[in-house]
Amino acid sequence: MNYEFQYDLSKPEFDCLGFSDVQLLTLDQKTAVMKCIDQVFLVFARAIQYRHPPAPPTQDPKLRLDLFEWGQTRLADFSSLQPEELDEIMERATSMTKHCFPLASDETRRQMAMGIACAFSIDDQSIDGADLRSFQYDLWQKKSPRCELLAIYMDFIRGFVEYFGTLDPRIGSLGGNGWANVCEARAMEGTIASKPPPQLSYTKPNLEPNRCCPDSFALQSRLDSWFSTSLIVGIFKPSREAEVPFEYWITSLHELKIFISMANDLFSWPKEVIGGKTCNYMSLRTRSKRQSGSRTRFTTGLDGDELWSFRDTICEAMSLLLNSTVSLDKAFVEFAG
Repeated sequence: MNYEFQYDLSKPEFDCLGFSDVQLLTLDQKTAVMKCIDQVFLVFARAIQYRHPPAPPTQDPKLRLDLFEWGQTRLADFSSLQPEELDEIMERATSMTKHCFPLASDETRRQMAMGIACAFSIDDQSIDGADLRSFQYDLWQKKSPRCELLAIYMDFIRGFVEYFGTLDPRIGSLGGNGWANVCEARAMEGTIASKPPPQLSYTKPNLEPNRCCPDSFALQSRLDSWFSTSLIVGIFKPSREAEVPFEYWITSLHELKIFISMANDLFSWPKEVIGGKTCNYMSLRTRSKRQSGSRTRFTTGLDGDELWSFRDTICEAMSLLLNSTVSLDKAFVEFAG
């Protein structure tokens, strides 16, 4: 599908997106961005000719009860989150699992829900950076982390690998690596926030020709740092005894990761703006493009220059999501029943 989002986002109502740093936005500017982003979503929905399908059955009281019981017995004692915060994470994990894996067995759903709950818990609380950086090393060396929450997470990953690798060990390993990357991502966020690499510094853009951030950094970092591969594994293995052969979907793994990551980033981006978060894909992509001197495709931004802005990044992210959707349709739609 050949769709040019630049035409739509060039309209004056999207001028408020022409900023480069969410931390510099005033409250009024953030409010304007929140209102504008709804129109961005409508632009994308029209481009893909979206039709809202009937909602699938979502009632699964057993999953919710099992997950909440597991959370109370395994996570509650070692989490710094308040009980209501932990309950909210369990609700999000339950909802996400029911939505993403409607045809999966109870056991597969439980595995996915526990992983999502652990990942959200790690993301939402303070954990020593040294523990996060050494997590994968400890995992491969069969060492126990000092942090009790990370020890629980490590035990979960080993069980996940065993379950999903029952018929094909490669599938279990792929999913386990995805969960382990959650800690790597948290560690990377802390590093970039406290001491940005010179190619991502906040000094004036285009410092020197040999200090530009490689164009692939933001996207590759995004695809490697979340648990999208673990979700993909759950899609293609609905139960311990049944799975789609690895060779059938491995060629689409990269596009599946782009689809999941860009969909998540586009629709969760508003809360990142409100929170002033700067270590997400949208901010890192904007920073890296500005530092390399890339010019905007739109009118002069809010910073008064002609460099790349969030408007460009949003436009690019929508194109990535659209193109991955088309690519996946070509890969799988002929097999749809």
